Amino acid sequence: MNANHHPTLYLLKDYASGNISDQLAVLISAHLESCDHCQSNVKRFEQEMAEKLASQQTNNNIPDFGHMLETILDKKQEYPDIINTKQIDKTLTYNDKRFELPTSLTHLKKYMSPWKNKLNSFHYSKINLNGPGNMYLIYFEKGAKIPQHTHNGNEFVYVIAGSFEDGVNEYYTGTFASFDHTHSHAPQTNDPDGCLLVTIIEAPFHFQKGWSRLFNLLGRWLY
Repeated sequence: MNANHHPTLYLLKDYASGNISDQLAVLISAHLESCDHCQSNVKRFEQEMAEKLASQQTNNNIPDFGHMLETILDKKQEYPDIINTKQIDKTLTYNDKRFELPTSLTHLKKYMSPWKNKLNSFHYSKINLNGPGNMYLIYFEKGAKIPQHTHNGNEFVYVIAGSFEDGVNEYYTGTFASFDHTHSHAPQTNDPDGCLLVTIIEAPFHFQKGWSRLFNLLGRWLY
């Protein structure tokens, strides 16, 4: 993955500090499961915050919450059977296709609305999770394409399975990508198995060419 296929350092720092929406935290968590590079950055930010907090405690005579946390974690280890017995179903099935979700995304299945179809080969399910934007699971069949567009707000994408390209980059399984008003692209997939992704869209797309510009007049296409 290139630098465009990871969360920015600003996003990772917000993630480490908990200063981020639940929607976006889910996408970043999924990416972290398979990205050692971003894991190390998050650990670094967490360590920096821990050291800053420890310094403040020393200067202000604040109780040692770090020691309290260690005690709680030690207690947690006394009950391994309770913690590890629940099996997580990571499988998502749609149109006779089976996908394995990252652990961070498995709980989203209970928030999914019924699947819908647009342009025949473009399928989506809205995920009813609170946040600043609309969240969707999207499945592209091979050959599916969204017309050329830019963005009126931020869009964040995590690729669960398969791949897609947009005329600028190609995005593979495990990719995290973000787009804003500076990006103009036409996502499509030629992957034999298509592409399954989860996305957060903060505002409607702005379509730029041909008949697709009618969507701008019709309003919230997808969004």
